[in-house]
Amino acid sequence: MPVINVDWTVSKDNGEKRLFIDYITKTVSRAIKVQENVINVFLREYSIENSKDDSAVFTITWSKTPEREDGAKKEIIKALTDYVSSTSNIKPEKVVVFFNDLDGKNVGVGGKQRS
Repeated sequence: MPVINVDWTVSKDNGEKRLFIDYITKTVSRAIKVQENVINVFLREYSIENSKDDSAVFTITWSKTPEREDGAKKEIIKALTDYVSSTSNIKPEKVVVFFNDLDGKNVGVGGKQRS
């Protein structure tokens, strides 16, 4: 049930956006060992006029499980940074990834609490 919000100053066509969403989904699925269909990804594009610099900020919110350890987080950070910096003008130091780890009691999916 990870929810991934991406705020960035990149404008891509619909095909490129789909490839990016698929890459994020596959990367997170592999790192934390969950099925791709439970991962939600949302993109928000900002014009450079609305930002200090070209940048990308990922906010990943999920319920805590043993698979969401530091090793998985490091893998996700590296993969997302490498992808963004190689497919856009965004420098690696302008890619930020935040993780929000929530207890199951603070998460509901399909009308049921996760705890």
